[in-house]
Amino acid sequence: MQLPERLNKTVFTIPNPTSWPKLSQRPRLFMAIVIGILPAALILGNYFFPVNGLGEAKLPPNAVQMLSTSVDGCNKTAKEQRFSCYRAALESYYGGKPADQNYDLQSHLTFKSQDTSYAIFGTNCHTYYHALGDYIAAHSPSTPDPIDKLTACPQDCTSGCTMGLYKRLALENNYALPYIKNLYDICRDGEGPQCSHEIGHILHDKYTTAVLKTLDEISLKDYGLKQSKDYVYTSLNSADLNKPFENCKEIVKKDDLGYCYSGIGHNLFLYSEFSPGGYKAQFDECSKIAASNRDSCFSFLLFRIGINGAAPDFLANKFDEGNKICDDAAVLINRTDLVKHCYRGLGGGIGLFIDSENSTSAPASSLEEIKLLDRAALCDQVPSEFIDTCYAGVLGTRFKDLYLNFKYKYPPIDKVLGPIEKSGDSNKVVG
Repeated sequence: MQLPERLNKTVFTIPNPTSWPKLSQRPRLFMAIVIGILPAALILGNYFFPVNGLGEAKLPPNAVQMLSTSVDGCNKTAKEQRFSCYRAALESYYGGKPADQNYDLQSHLTFKSQDTSYAIFGTNCHTYYHALGDYIAAHSPSTPDPIDKLTACPQDCTSGCTMGLYKRLALENNYALPYIKNLYDICRDGEGPQCSHEIGHILHDKYTTAVLKTLDEISLKDYGLKQSKDYVYTSLNSADLNKPFENCKEIVKKDDLGYCYSGIGHNLFLYSEFSPGGYKAQFDECSKIAASNRDSCFSFLLFRIGINGAAPDFLANKFDEGNKICDDAAVLINRTDLVKHCYRGLGGGIGLFIDSENSTSAPASSLEEIKLLDRAALCDQVPSEFIDTCYAGVLGTRFKDLYLNFKYKYPPIDKVLGPIEKSGDSNKVVG
């Protein structure tokens, strides 16, 4: 059997290569049409999922299957609608009440889709858990201490639930800095990078406008999902992009600072998605801030453009288009010296996609290993000087843990993995 052409260029360090199974051809990218009846079905959720007097969701026996079907439909909606679609599905499933049961239903759900475009917050799986965290924040009993709500959150898909929970809670508490600091302080073991990333998101929201404003409008308009509270989405009269970077330095530990900056960069990318000026408008904002923060602003926005912009093209085998996204973005700010951040993000986007579509903890089969390696080996298609940078991005995701247990090895990955392992640098890429 022949390996995929990309992987066959380099010899694998495994026995009996002729016994490898053949990979099926990767399906073509297409944009799925939004399922017309899904919004209406979700809006009727309270009828199908009655709630008892104790506030516990009373679910029919086939409820999980119904949620799974709804999630599968959401996976195929337009990328800007997926968060709201998942959120409405959860509203129907739990009946709009806190449910006294396990919130971690990932083993019953699939987030695969032939559409490789990233949703608002990242992969389908990560965005679903963002919606779950948002649901928990909106429906759990109001208490001054958010620790109970955090305990309810699963940590799957790069802690999307924690991020979604924190995002809504910070808005509910008017982005008070002591409250934001407390959210960071109560982070669970192993979630430091993810928490710091979300703190960056929150700080950008605080000094601009909450991204939840746009998402809540989509949820209401397209899914009939009205928030139970009236939120003040803008806390200042004028935006201040310098402040989020300064507050990151005050709130998070030095080792987590880059992750906090990455959250700001992610928010900038989200704004570019809804801005008529696109990337240019956000780069223009970066150019106006203090010189000490300017390169961080440019670099982490480029990093996110790589994850959410270039990686989906690579996953669809559109390599020229993906490379052009990175190169054009760097030229736009006349900082080609920073383009490496986009290519590292591109690798991170590939790795996060692998995690989203293969979130099971079960060991991969031989065929699955080769398929995952085929995905990771897309980094071979970036300009030669950035191949190692791209693989460093891939290894900054859960793919690294998967790869360490693989029987099959790929030399270009091992080349980059060695220095990362030796330095102890986790190199984490967060949602």
